[in-house]
Amino acid sequence: MAVGLPKIQSNQGYNTSFHKWIVKNISDFEIVVENGYNDVNPWGVIRKYYPENWYFTPKDFSKSQEYYHNILEDTESVKIKHNFDKNNIIAYSSIQIKRVIHPKDWATSNLYTGLTFKTLKKNFTSYNYFDYIDAWKNIFNIQNSTHTHSWLIYFDQSKIKETIRFPNWFLKWWQYRGISEKILSSEVSQVYQYFKRNYIPNLNETHIPFLMYFCINFFIPWVYQWFFDFQHMAGTSIPAIVKKHKIKWWGSFRNTTTEMVVKEWILKKAQFPTVSYAHKLTLQQGEPSFGAQKAQCQALLAAAKTPEEFKIICQQMFNQLTPEEKEKENQNKHTGSNTQ
Repeated sequence: MAVGLPKIQSNQGYNTSFHKWIVKNISDFEIVVENGYNDVNPWGVIRKYYPENWYFTPKDFSKSQEYYHNILEDTESVKIKHNFDKNNIIAYSSIQIKRVIHPKDWATSNLYTGLTFKTLKKNFTSYNYFDYIDAWKNIFNIQNSTHTHSWLIYFDQSKIKETIRFPNWFLKWWQYRGISEKILSSEVSQVYQYFKRNYIPNLNETHIPFLMYFCINFFIPWVYQWFFDFQHMAGTSIPAIVKKHKIKWWGSFRNTTTEMVVKEWILKKAQFPTVSYAHKLTLQQGEPSFGAQKAQCQALLAAAKTPEEFKIICQQMFNQLTPEEKEKENQNKHTGSNTQ
C-alpha cells in the first residue's frame, strides 16, 4: 500500500508501451463556435473565448481553477501535488481522493448557504455545496503549453472508507474520469474478476460501481487526461467545442493486490461486516426483519470458499448472538444430539 502521494517513477523495465490511452465515449459540452471565432485548432478557438490559462466556461471570474482547488482541500476531500519539469512548467499532477461529501452530510442545513474558508485564500471567502460539486470537475482544468498535462488519480484507502454514502453526481464524475476495465493490466484484471465473482456488497454498497468499489478498497491508480475537440451539435452543422476524456494504466505501477490479498479482505469483511446506513436506521427502530437477517447471513456465507472459511464465518455469526440466543442455540444442539 502506498503512503502519501506516490511519485511517478522511471519505467524500471515495465512494459509501458502496451498501455494505450482509451478515449471515453462521453464528452462535456463547452461552447458553440460563432462566426468570426473559427479556427482549425480547437485550442485556438478556446484562446479567443477564455482568459489566458482558463479552460472552463468563466461564469464567475472570482471563481478560478485555484478557487475550486481550495474548496476540495478546505473540505479535506483531496490531497494534490503538482510536479514541474526543469523549465518550471507543470508536467503532471497527483490527486488522492480522501472523501466525497453527500448533500445530507454537508456542514449547513441549506446547500446554498456559504461556508467560510478555514484559511482565507486570497480573495476567496466562502463556498456552498454547488461550488463543491463544480470543484470536482474544475479542479482538473489545468493544462501546459504542450497540452500534455495528466493526472495520477487514486483513492486513499485509509480515509475514503469513512464515507458512508456517495452522491449520485459523483457516480457521474466516475463515468467521465474513472478507470475502466479496458485499461487494466492482465494481472490486475484477473484479481478484479476474482473480487467481482466473490464479493457480495451490502446494502449501502450496491449503488457503487463494482470497479469503483474495487479501487476504493485496494490501491489501484490510473492516469487521466482531457483535451478539446470539435463536434457538431446534434442534427446540425453548427460546430461546437467539447472536452473529451481519456484514461490509461499507470505503466510504472507494480501491482501489490493479489487474489490472496482480496481473499483475506473478503474474509475480514465477513467476520466484521459493515452495517449499512439503512440497516443502522432499522436497528434504531427495532430488530431487522427475518428477510433482512437472512440476506445478510447469505451474503456472509457466500464469501467462504473452503470448509475452514465456512466454519470461521459461522463461528463469527454465532459470536454475535445475544447470551439468551446462544443458550437457546446450545439447548437445541443438545436436544438434537440426544434425539439421535
